[in-house]
Amino acid sequence: MTYIFIYVGLASVQFVVMAIATQLLSVGIIRTARKIHSEAFEKIIHAPLSFFDTNPLGRILNRFSKDVDALDNNLWMTLNDILYTLLIVMGSISMILIFFPSLSLLILPLAGLYYFFSGYYRSTSRELKRLDSTLRSNLYAYFTESLTGMATLKAYKRVDRAIRINQEKMDSSNRPYYLSLAGSRWIASRLQLLGASLMFMTAVFVVGARNTVNAATAGLVFSYLARTGGDMNWVVQCFATFENNMNSAERLIHYIKNLPQEPSTATSPHRQPPLSPFWPSEGSLEFKNVTLRYRPDLPPVLRDISFSIQAGHKVGVVGRTGAGKSSLIQALFLLSELDAGSQIVLDGVDTQTIGTADLRPHIAIIPQDPVLFEGTFRYNLDPLGRHKEQELWQVLETSDLKSYVQAQEGGLDAVVSAKGENLSVGQRQLVCLSRALLAKCKIVILDEATASVDMATDVLIQRAIRSEFADATVMTIAHRINTIIDYDRILVMHDGEVAEYDTPQALLQDPHSIFSSLVNESGVLSR
Repeated sequence: MTYIFIYVGLASVQFVVMAIATQLLSVGIIRTARKIHSEAFEKIIHAPLSFFDTNPLGRILNRFSKDVDALDNNLWMTLNDILYTLLIVMGSISMILIFFPSLSLLILPLAGLYYFFSGYYRSTSRELKRLDSTLRSNLYAYFTESLTGMATLKAYKRVDRAIRINQEKMDSSNRPYYLSLAGSRWIASRLQLLGASLMFMTAVFVVGARNTVNAATAGLVFSYLARTGGDMNWVVQCFATFENNMNSAERLIHYIKNLPQEPSTATSPHRQPPLSPFWPSEGSLEFKNVTLRYRPDLPPVLRDISFSIQAGHKVGVVGRTGAGKSSLIQALFLLSELDAGSQIVLDGVDTQTIGTADLRPHIAIIPQDPVLFEGTFRYNLDPLGRHKEQELWQVLETSDLKSYVQAQEGGLDAVVSAKGENLSVGQRQLVCLSRALLAKCKIVILDEATASVDMATDVLIQRAIRSEFADATVMTIAHRINTIIDYDRILVMHDGEVAEYDTPQALLQDPHSIFSSLVNESGVLSR
């Protein structure tokens, strides 16, 4: 009973120590994974648009799905197995050397072979894991693109082709995984052979020294040696798995440390003079020598742009495709970094000296592609909950959406699906118009907002702009010339430069002006 009590006591101590160690390890890993995820997500949110132009969505989703899952679920379990199994192996080897010190001459060379095989296998497994992550990103990217373009695939009867390409990418993604499984069998066979060699050499030694070796001692050594080979194999496998999982951490930390960032969201508290609570109060806008390129390695899309807009004026921006019209919006919202020497002054304030959180909420935009979020009409109109319900109904009435929203179950709390798929394109655009009306900004941007709507909706939007934004500065990138023919100024862009900037009447009086040619092509005056 004495030995039984000692055994039970040791087992109990081992159980308590292992439970505490496992708990501490799991909590530590989960907290670390949560911190890595939060910091990586924050970096992604504040990455410039050029990053999303050059990185497919599937690559980003892969890092925030598979890689985060590896940190949350696999890393701590693998590390726990390494520590537990490594302690068992060290205990077994120590016991063998205590009883048979001369076996150290055999164990040391075998340890060298273990180290060689494990290093060779881990380096290969690590690169296979990197390849697996890269190919999985391609699979996710194509799958996401297929879902986004499902309507086009069905319209052009290319669904079968998309399925075939997806299967090919699936096969390509599985190839590294298959090779990693083959590699694990490769290392297992060699390590099992080394374990069997250690067992055989120990048996030869015990038989040779049978007259001096206690039978009980030999049985104890053999019982531990029988599992040492498997434990060593498991240690190597766990080390390789741990390194593979650390590849996921490496990919997320790369986002944290190397991802380019937009300008700061907050204005520096040391800025002099501080911004007025009512800024911008007038809406005057001036571009001074603005040069913009989407990435440092690309040519400029805006070249030394200079013009000014008086407060309350309505300016129409026209030009051929690629002239740089939408790039003006990129520059105004600081979505891309301006070249040195460029200035955009809004009510006397250089926009590059203030935080984006203080700049962008004061500029309303109605984009060409209406942006809606999954939620309700209330959330899409007022996501921050700053306005009263009466104000929401008022802007909906102005945009001629009130009757439609009232007819929906729940009214303002009626469901809007992702990207507004349960609404027509015109209705989505009117929701965006209502959102801009609710903001009551002094600067309003329309980026070909009526390009995808019918003439009736176009007339409705133009009427709302002229009545509700009468005191605001409006800059409209025109799709239809007739919508801006009565504006205060016309800005004609050509090849990233200001080609013409004057009143519509002055430009039309010059038959050789670019604006005159655009008007003649559209046939606005003839109608």
